[in-house]
Amino acid sequence: MEALSVQSQQRIQALIVESASLPMREPVLRDPAAQAWQASSQQRAHATQQAHFFILDEEMAARELSRAVLEEWRSRRFYERLQAHNGIPALNALLNACIGEAQTQLQILQEAEDQLPTRPCPLPPRGILR
Repeated sequence: MEALSVQSQQRIQALIVESASLPMREPVLRDPAAQAWQASSQQRAHATQQAHFFILDEEMAARELSRAVLEEWRSRRFYERLQAHNGIPALNALLNACIGEAQTQLQILQEAEDQLPTRPCPLPPRGILR
């Protein structure tokens, strides 16, 4: 998972470097680490309650892997949208590479998710299904 994260960061850095060399008034892309997104106080409180360092059981592992799959799907979709609306030919090859890498990472995560032991869905409380 750490290697996938590093590759994602490298894709963003490559876009930042490439966009800086384009003939634009000022760079539009910035390093997200330099201007990190700030969560609202409510989101920070929720994150603090939900934060954990270790994966403690299979259910938590499945939930975190599912979250990682969703985030990588969003990452791939982001690059696909950039490519679909790209008007700068110099970025085509880089965006295509980003899409390919994100798709590969998504596939790796989905395959890992498929290897998790299947868990039966919990039954709803009595009286709900009639």
